[in-house]
Amino acid sequence: MLASLLHIPIETIPVFSSKDTWLKDMNAWLRPRGLAYLSFPQEGFHQMLADFGIRGVHHEIYGGTTRFTDVGHACVGEDGRLVFDPHPSRDGLNASIEGHGLFIALEPWRIQT
Repeated sequence: MLASLLHIPIETIPVFSSKDTWLKDMNAWLRPRGLAYLSFPQEGFHQMLADFGIRGVHHEIYGGTTRFTDVGHACVGEDGRLVFDPHPSRDGLNASIEGHGLFIALEPWRIQT
């Protein structure tokens, strides 16, 4: 999912597998790239985007997968709907979408306009 959203080679992305520290580890890896990751629950996400007038946002969408019952999976979403599963099976998520992850610019003044 990171490689797909950030358009970088998957082999350059570390494996963030520690259950207790993966979020902090991923944000430490994102920081030099000028990004941070924030997670939002499924409930209310679509309304939040609508309330803020946000459209066309690509993000992580995560939840259960049909391949395993005890392991979560992350896909690429747009405006709250799944648009791409990076796994070769392309099975996507099962009905239990848990939430969405957004990447935010830490230094927005550096963005070229």
